[in-house]
Amino acid sequence: MRVGNVKYIVIFALTLMMVACGNSDVSAPPGSTITISPAGLKVEDGRTQVYYDQQLFTVTVHDAEGRPIRDAEITIFYLWAEPNPSAVVQLYDSNNNPVDSPFTAHTDEFGTYTFYFGFNSGGGLSYKADLEVRSGEIFASQTIEISAP
Repeated sequence: MRVGNVKYIVIFALTLMMVACGNSDVSAPPGSTITISPAGLKVEDGRTQVYYDQQLFTVTVHDAEGRPIRDAEITIFYLWAEPNPSAVVQLYDSNNNPVDSPFTAHTDEFGTYTFYFGFNSGGGLSYKADLEVRSGEIFASQTIEISAP
């Protein structure tokens, strides 16, 4: 076999290996944006303590040109969240499973990831913290505030 042919075979094999390994840890590049919807949550509740199950949140990641970033690795954090039914706040992944905070997820083909936020309010409960989402160096946050009148 000639040396020239070996070079092409090696290049082809390396390319095939890179494609086969996938790109599961894509971070948002500089200039990207992360959007969290809804834009925060504020609840003033004077009733007896009640658990609100699963406020829906959607995270969207776009590159600098506004194109969605598929499979972007994102980290979601909320200070008071823990996977415990008696916790003040509980985060649930897109499959509705309770998860610890922070937790890591990946965006879909539209650059989005949906998760749920369950929380207690009323009964004199008051707490406030930022729901934070990060991908690489890109960061976004929304304030979650629960208070008693």
